[in-house]
Amino acid sequence: MDAPAQNKPETSVGGQWALGAEPLAICMSCNATFPPETEECPHCQVSLSIVRKCPSCGRVQSAQHFACIYCANSFLREHGLRPLAAGPLSRRAQAAERRLLIAVGTALAVLAAVGVTVYLLRRSPSRAPAIIAQTYVLHATSMRAKPSPDAAPVKDFRPSQILNITDSSIDVMGDRWYQVTDQGLEGYMRLEDVAPPKALDPEKGYEALRHWLLGMNNPSAVREAREAVEFYRKTYPTNLHGSELQWLLAEGTRNLAEGSRERGTLLASAREQYQKIAQAGGEYADRARQTLEQLPTDFAIGTQRRTEPPSTFGFSVVGGSAASSRNAPAPSSQAPIRRVTVLSRTPLYVRLTSPVRLSTGTTFEAEFSQDIWVNKEIAIPSGSPVRLAVSMEGGTPSLRIIDAVISGETYPVSASLSRIESPDRTASRGRGPASLPAGTQVEFRLDAPLIVTYR
Repeated sequence: MDAPAQNKPETSVGGQWALGAEPLAICMSCNATFPPETEECPHCQVSLSIVRKCPSCGRVQSAQHFACIYCANSFLREHGLRPLAAGPLSRRAQAAERRLLIAVGTALAVLAAVGVTVYLLRRSPSRAPAIIAQTYVLHATSMRAKPSPDAAPVKDFRPSQILNITDSSIDVMGDRWYQVTDQGLEGYMRLEDVAPPKALDPEKGYEALRHWLLGMNNPSAVREAREAVEFYRKTYPTNLHGSELQWLLAEGTRNLAEGSRERGTLLASAREQYQKIAQAGGEYADRARQTLEQLPTDFAIGTQRRTEPPSTFGFSVVGGSAASSRNAPAPSSQAPIRRVTVLSRTPLYVRLTSPVRLSTGTTFEAEFSQDIWVNKEIAIPSGSPVRLAVSMEGGTPSLRIIDAVISGETYPVSASLSRIESPDRTASRGRGPASLPAGTQVEFRLDAPLIVTYR
């Protein structure tokens, strides 16, 4: 028998049904499906309904529709087998799906990039510190993990083993250290355990050698110190630091002579250095001539005089700093001597008395702006003259103290720049600007204790 008129699907005009959207007969009693030409369910003996199943959303609906009433997708495929046309609801769903896929893909790409970056950073070795000088071990000793005698040993060394120096430092007790490397290992060695370094960099190498000369306390290493200074002067002949290093060598040798069994030999070596400085001219020539006049001439080489008068050098620096005295009055056996120790890390406040334009190698005069007190007495009076020099640190001009005149005597001072404050109260730490006006306050910190002598 004929199917009801409402169940007969209309013909696809100008095209054909899309794959999966063809009409089919369904039994409304048992839900069995049959070809569209079947009119009666063979199981239930009831008339079949002609329907379609949307290939996009899968929902069943009347075969009279040419588009899904749920997702609006077309049931027709045009000639040429073009894809099924998507309806507005389907297009919005597809757009949302694309946005989700793009977001997920972007997140995965970012995570992958971060993971690769972290992996490469962990995998790549850290950049090794630059080698500024070389030295060698004087006697059997150990490299330490930190600049402290209590730190764990990293490696044991035999005498004459060569080490690369990358930096220098002073611990809380005023002891001097070098940061060194050996075959990939890094650690610290005490200054007294290594020979005077040979500079491999005009600025950092100078600082490494100056560090040793300010702390020289081994008379047997004076010859190596002289060789290290000469090596620097020959390697960097135009650098003004060479004169300062030669002066520090002469001063350190002279101070080692006091109380040493090799007094004569050391004083002869110091005299030789002073003579070279005086003959070469420069900023240390006048002081070298004055010191030569004060050096004793009646000493026996290699011997120690037991009846010599008290030392004419009015101070020393504990913790390794070089010490000297200039224009000191002749001592009297009855003159009382009082020594005041200014500990390391003590702040020193300096005021510039005139404007200064900074350039490497420049030296200029300033004054202490505050009294330095030690145990309720003034160790360094306010207004005492101080001489500063300009050096380079990381390509930027910086300041350091050369020496200070305290109660008429000149003392070399080892101190680190801490802060610069101009008169308008703008401040910088560690490094100074290109020029400084008069009245600028400069704060330093002592790198080693300074012992000032009063008579």
